[in-house]
Amino acid sequence: MTETWGGDEESLPGKQNSFAAEDVVLVPVDSLLPADAPRLSGEGDAHVRLLAESEAILPPIVVHRSTMRVIDGMHRLYAAVLRGQKNVEVRFFEGDESDALRMQTMGDRAEALQQLRQDPSLRFNEAGRALLRWLDSQPVGPPDLERAIENVPAHCAEIMVRLARGNAEAWRELAEQLERR
Repeated sequence: MTETWGGDEESLPGKQNSFAAEDVVLVPVDSLLPADAPRLSGEGDAHVRLLAESEAILPPIVVHRSTMRVIDGMHRLYAAVLRGQKNVEVRFFEGDESDALRMQTMGDRAEALQQLRQDPSLRFNEAGRALLRWLDSQPVGPPDLERAIENVPAHCAEIMVRLARGNAEAWRELAEQLERR
């Protein structure tokens, strides 16, 4: 069911933690703020045009209710604007801004991993497949980290700290070297 959002708290679907009720709400596009970490350049622009030109019904955009900032769906929002839509379907996310940022980061990571998995230059050589396996093995968010922490025996904690710091340093070095390429 799609409701129309009137802009006041009383017109919103039930408030609960994480996502609001499964109902999708129709929201004016000009009431939404862009995501904190926009990724729209080059390939993203082409993706927006492809979405806008398609006749597909796009999934609802996920929006942080208290800030009206898009968490997931910037490509879909820009496609709706290109289509001339005044309103877009939204599912509201409940939670504080740090929860919203974590959710956005996990979504960005999943999208990036999916894009890398589809790249033949990584899939069709052993070094690329090893990198993909390494990326897949990394925790993606607080629930995964909590589960990992719970499964480390107390007597192994010091060793794990050294390994985790070493891995973090290796990731930092990898990022720096890739940025210099």
